[in-house]
Amino acid sequence: MIPLVRPTLEQDDIDSIIKTAKEKQVQQGEVAHEFEREFAGFIGAEGGMVTSSGTAALHLALRALGIGNGDEVIIPTYTCTALLNAVRYVNAIPRLIDCNFNIADMDFNFTAKEVKRKVSKRTKAIIVPHMFGVPAEMNDLSGLGIPIIEDGTLSIGAFYKSGIVGSFGEISVFSFHASKMLACGEGGMILSKSPKLLSRIRYLNGWEDEQPSLRLKNYGDMEYEERYNYRMSDLAASLGLSQLGKLPRFINRRIDIAGKYNEAFRGVKDIELPQVKQDKTNVFFRYLIELHKRDIPGVLTRFMQANIEVGRGVYPPLHYYLKEDRSLYPNAERAVNSLISIPLYPSLTEAEIQHVIRTTLLILER
Repeated sequence: MIPLVRPTLEQDDIDSIIKTAKEKQVQQGEVAHEFEREFAGFIGAEGGMVTSSGTAALHLALRALGIGNGDEVIIPTYTCTALLNAVRYVNAIPRLIDCNFNIADMDFNFTAKEVKRKVSKRTKAIIVPHMFGVPAEMNDLSGLGIPIIEDGTLSIGAFYKSGIVGSFGEISVFSFHASKMLACGEGGMILSKSPKLLSRIRYLNGWEDEQPSLRLKNYGDMEYEERYNYRMSDLAASLGLSQLGKLPRFINRRIDIAGKYNEAFRGVKDIELPQVKQDKTNVFFRYLIELHKRDIPGVLTRFMQANIEVGRGVYPPLHYYLKEDRSLYPNAERAVNSLISIPLYPSLTEAEIQHVIRTTLLILER
């Protein structure tokens, strides 16, 4: 079976984990802090903090911005449930936005124009995921005057105009799950350019660091605030550091595979393909194909029968969970009913790529 996603792990990645393990530094320590510094430097942030997951990073971001009960947070409907979960964690109200539908540019982000329609006096933040490798229109979104949390997970290394993804918002978050652009197995990162926000983030996620000093004194009554233990081990961070150094090569490989797919599928009728550019405006976390007049579950089943796992971009969208009127989200509805995502990642072998191409042609030309 060729899976839809697979991490790219090489011998030096394994060696870095073994080296950390031999030093008996398995909890969060200096390796994790080095990963924080290196990744923050790569994005251009003041600093950052590793976390146990991307969802944990989103939760900390909302807490750091002071978002709570009754506040509204704008998020796209065409995204994963992690964003919705994090908003619910702080008892805020999610306000969903429809996405773009532009297969040529593979742009399924939301726009500032759509966001404006949902802004109210209670809007306290906008979470902006950069979908599938393509940056959202950050200049226009930043101009709305509402705090932005960028989720750069699917577009690490991509550029919007002159800036890298993750460098625009008050806070940016990333997941390093095994399926993502960089893999730590599990884990995430939260970054900011604001020393004040960074201090708050470290306080919220640093209660364990205080324990050695606290036990040296006797205290009376103490103030309590809900805090967390969203930590990343040095073992995971050592893998993250190793992967970060390979990101340019990983991105180039993704773009190269996308080019091979485009060349192979260009003549197929009743489909639409993304453009492939070399300017890092699409780093191809996914390769999406729009199918006309096809039974999408049936197409996915035929791929599975050929031992290839194929996805649907995002499925289901968030408005399904919130039971909102589907007619309010026409682009997301079009996306879930017409898009497929075939395997694309750096560890695909040439034999696997050719098998994906042959099978895709066989299924789509029927």
